[in-house]
Amino acid sequence: MIISFSGCSIANKNNASNIKKSTTTTTKSGFINYSNYDSGFKLTYPETYQKQEGTMGTAVLLLSPKESPSDLFQENFNVAVQDLSSQPMTLDEYNDISISQIKQTRADLNIISSEKITFDDNPAYKIVYTGKQGQYSLKWMQIFTVINNSAYILTYTAEIKQYDSYLVTMTPIVESFKFVN
Repeated sequence: MIISFSGCSIANKNNASNIKKSTTTTTKSGFINYSNYDSGFKLTYPETYQKQEGTMGTAVLLLSPKESPSDLFQENFNVAVQDLSSQPMTLDEYNDISISQIKQTRADLNIISSEKITFDDNPAYKIVYTGKQGQYSLKWMQIFTVINNSAYILTYTAEIKQYDSYLVTMTPIVESFKFVN
């Protein structure tokens, strides 16, 4: 299965038959605490965002509110988890495959940055790029890491002109992400 937002074609760990419970609770500050026990992570997101689980190969997809009735693209954040046990690989190998697939699946691709980072105390890569997807000119930020034969891919997607304004909301979501047992 190709997960176009992640740039890798390795089978997804989550499917309808093995999704376990997740929980959400609202905080006093207008954020929702979300825990996905099957995939082993938790995060917080604004209560105005729409949450979808198991959509398009994701563990969770968070959609921003529409800016107006004519707003056709909802900026979004998602987490995908891919099971690598049948095809184990290192983080560097996963990065190479991801970059290769991004190049194959995005028209007008421009990789703005690609760097190795530490994410929740784990080595990871962060890639920022622009390109076309259908009628939309989009900008993506992806952070991915490989832990225990699973790849965790966090993706923020926005229209290029909206990227910076939504980054203010997306950054706290990314910073809240934690792995759980």
